[in-house]
Amino acid sequence: MLRLRRPSFNLAACAQAVRAVLADPDKRRLTDPLWQSTEVVRSLPSRLVRIEGWRTLEFGIVTERFKAPAVVVSPRDSLVVRVRLKSVDGTRVRLVPAACWGGEGPPCPWLVLRSRALHCEQVQRSVDAPALAVPRGYVRLRLACGGYQIRAVAPDRCTTVYVNALDPNGYVPKPVVRTTMPDRAMTVAKAAQAAERHRKTGKWR
Repeated sequence: MLRLRRPSFNLAACAQAVRAVLADPDKRRLTDPLWQSTEVVRSLPSRLVRIEGWRTLEFGIVTERFKAPAVVVSPRDSLVVRVRLKSVDGTRVRLVPAACWGGEGPPCPWLVLRSRALHCEQVQRSVDAPALAVPRGYVRLRLACGGYQIRAVAPDRCTTVYVNALDPNGYVPKPVVRTTMPDRAMTVAKAAQAAERHRKTGKWR
């Protein structure tokens, strides 16, 4: 299991602009050079996740594909359930600490999300769905918990925390781990850099 938690750090960018970059699939490669594609397998009703004082922004099952970080490593794919919550007053976002839902339609009859209560902009974890086979040539990683928080502290500044705990489900050389894991910790920081660059120059790269 690979675990990564980046302590809170400051970013010189508007929180709303950073969120917009992270939510735009067309800009994903600005923050994750290994990313190939994202597909929403099933959007689930937000009413299935209800916590007093919080509003569900997104709830669904998502699959993603990633390029191999090195020649000796197979490309990875993931199948996760993703939840995003925002406080009703709009000042905070939060991960569901323990939730269970079920219903008609999802690949799994029951999807369970269990984790410690972290304040996160987005959280996701792997689910099992035998009907959704692993793409040929890929290895399906297991994500125990992944997410990030973005909190505005000023109109042009925000703070962020990034959390990622996963099992690559196969051998990955230590030099590759030492290179890719810190790079993933900078995902939100890269989004902030892209947003600020666009504000100043009108260009994303």
